Amino acid sequence: VVATEDNTLIYITPRCDVVGGHPANVTYSVLLPLAGNVYTCQNVVQNSSVLGNNMAGTVVVSDKPVSVSVSDDSVNPSGGGSCYDLMGDQIVPTDVIGKEYIINKGFLNLGSDESLFVTATENFTTVTVDDGTGAVTTILNQGDTYSYSVTEQLTYVNADKNVYLLHMSGYGCELGEAILPP
Repeated sequence: VVATEDNTLIYITPRCDVVGGHPANVTYSVLLPLAGNVYTCQNVVQNSSVLGNNMAGTVVVSDKPVSVSVSDDSVNPSGGGSCYDLMGDQIVPTDVIGKEYIINKGFLNLGSDESLFVTATENFTTVTVDDGTGAVTTILNQGDTYSYSVTEQLTYVNADKNVYLLHMSGYGCELGEAILPP
């Protein structure tokens, strides 16, 4: 989290235990005294590939504008061979996310995991994922993340409330991720 103004107060509610003794689902605050100051929040567990054991769905609120970036290092897709990549993106504010997304499959090796991750911003969010082979519907609460393996060329995601959608894709065994626009 990067402060854009002096004396920025940030409140963080992590979805998992984080370094510094901050337990999951307990809000704590951090003061960044100068514009450009950075606070890093890190999972205490090295293997964060299991949903619920990572930072997905962590809530960050501040009294002044901030920039929030996320990353995951040494990610290796199953069937991906010897590639280990750093993936990351900058989080956008909730007022620019949406309810409908189209995911275009990338070019990972056959057998590698290409995935999408839907994170709810409100309780009782109904999400439907349809890749043309059948639709799957789930209900998420604020901060919950639903993962789906992308196997078809196009996948459509529809939600009844605004959600974030992160797409993990790549070329060969080289991974990348991006928060998709609605």
